[in-house]
Amino acid sequence: MVLILMSWFFWLLLILVSFAFAQLMKYAFNAKLYLFLISMVSSKKAVKILDWFERDKFWLELSKIGIFLGFGFFGILYWYIHSLLQGKRKDILPFIGYSISILIIGLLLGQFGSMNNSTFYVLNVIVFFFFGFAGFGILLLGYQAFYIIKGYISGRVSCPGVVPVIPGVTIPGTDLKIPFFEGWLALIMIMIVHELSHGVLARKVNIYVKSFGLLLLGFFPIGAFTEPDERELQKAKTRDQLLVYSSGPTFNLLFALVVFLLSLGLTLIFGSYLITNQTQSVDGLYLVAVSDYSGMCNLGVKSQNTSSLNPLFSQLDNNKESFFKEYSARIVSLDSNLIFTRLDFSKTLKEAIDKNKTTVELVLFVEDINKTKSLYYTANLSLNTDKSLGIKSVEKPKENHPFNFWYLFLVFILTTMQWTYLLSFMVGLFNYIPIKPLDGGAMLPHLVDEFIPKYTREEKRKKIIGIVGWTIIILFLTLILINALPLFI
Repeated sequence: MVLILMSWFFWLLLILVSFAFAQLMKYAFNAKLYLFLISMVSSKKAVKILDWFERDKFWLELSKIGIFLGFGFFGILYWYIHSLLQGKRKDILPFIGYSISILIIGLLLGQFGSMNNSTFYVLNVIVFFFFGFAGFGILLLGYQAFYIIKGYISGRVSCPGVVPVIPGVTIPGTDLKIPFFEGWLALIMIMIVHELSHGVLARKVNIYVKSFGLLLLGFFPIGAFTEPDERELQKAKTRDQLLVYSSGPTFNLLFALVVFLLSLGLTLIFGSYLITNQTQSVDGLYLVAVSDYSGMCNLGVKSQNTSSLNPLFSQLDNNKESFFKEYSARIVSLDSNLIFTRLDFSKTLKEAIDKNKTTVELVLFVEDINKTKSLYYTANLSLNTDKSLGIKSVEKPKENHPFNFWYLFLVFILTTMQWTYLLSFMVGLFNYIPIKPLDGGAMLPHLVDEFIPKYTREEKRKKIIGIVGWTIIILFLTLILINALPLFI
């Protein structure tokens, strides 16, 4: 009861402090308030920051590449079609070079979402090459929709393809959770990079930016915004508009790459230190679930290992679900190799796969929650066709383990970086999808218009652009609805 009262008191105090801070922002900085707690703090002086960045041509060139990444060969052809038709030889090499580069990226990304299916791989490469991330994002939604429908037909519940990304809240339909502080810090950095990029490119092409600022929930930053002059933006050259729109998702992708490389560097430098401290702080690796299917949300193949562990469940509980609530099952060894951490388990399993083994021996130490009953249990688990075991395990920390500031600090930094590059990539990919109000949706009409014959009447041009836009919107919304079904059914 005391804990409940403390929890309510904490949240009440947090809301009151947030309300007071929002009011302070309103009167001290003339911030706009929404729902009493959300304040929009803007500053014209902050625009000077944009002017400092816009001096470098790097931003302009990268945003141009962003158009090619976003719309593939379609975007490349848009940029160079006039110069090629006019016989400008200087643009032939860039045209060929960018086309080959997009193809190479497509070949590298081809495995993403293909589920080791060669047909899907080829389709991935083709779609990415011709339509970039704009088409690739829709294709990934299509794959997930296919697996969801297939799952319902076969009686399996699949992962939702779209979920609300809220740090600290478990992703519906899964047991994944974005850590609260690391997740919010990652999202804030991603939003600032996205909006800062729009502002820098707007200034680079001489579009007036009214202000740049932050969105605050109480005293906590939840977003950033750039406020360009809409009239100047609409009157600007088409290419300039495209550069401004593409800058946000482009720099999200660049930010993801930079943070990934930094994270990789830190891991290489401090890897042994982290592993040593992790091993010392972990009590062991515990089996917490056995699935009838391998893979998350039953997306994998039918697992052969439920039957191997059924005698254990029958001996102690007769119920697989309640077993894990009443008993702990520490993994002692796998294939005669002692297991202490997830890394040990992964290494041993990889060795077994490399040796083309079809089964591995798993030894468990099973104990009830009251520690009155215990036993060792050995099971021979079969490697599924996708080389998985269909089991889930978690590391449990030692009780009363000495506090190690530097270890925990490094873990916090690396965790933040990992979520930053993952979410930044996803934000960049999502913003390329060609529907409004996303950046890709603002770019699509200009790109389509370029390929409509010049002699076409204005009314008909708008009609064609509208048909293309609405077709994509209907397709996208249909896929979104199918992808969201597991959240509700």
